[in-house]
Formats: sequence, C-alpha cells, structure tokens
Amino acid sequence: MKQLGDGTLVTYRQITSSKGSPAVEIRLSSGSHNVQQQKIHFVMETTLW
Repeated sequence: MKQLGDGTLVTYRQITSSKGSPAVEIRLSSGSHNVQQQKIHFVMETTLW
C-alpha cells in the first residue's frame, strides 16, 4: 500500500476474490473527485494454441 501526497491510497493485491486475479485498487482522498474508488483487475489471457 502506498499513500500519495493528496491522501490517495494505492493498493496492489496479488490474489483477489475475483477468480484469484491480481488487482490494483485506488481510493481517492475524500472531496477531491466524483469517483472515490476504482479497482483494476488483471486477467491472464488464454490462447487456443
């Protein structure tokens, strides 16, 4: 977890409850934006070969 100068928290989770995919979660400091939280999941690509 990393806290930025404006109070925003950025967290990397290697394993999540969403099929075990890794994710980055961004929680913006209150009052500074319309969006307060965003999660970005990274899903392994499967190939047919």
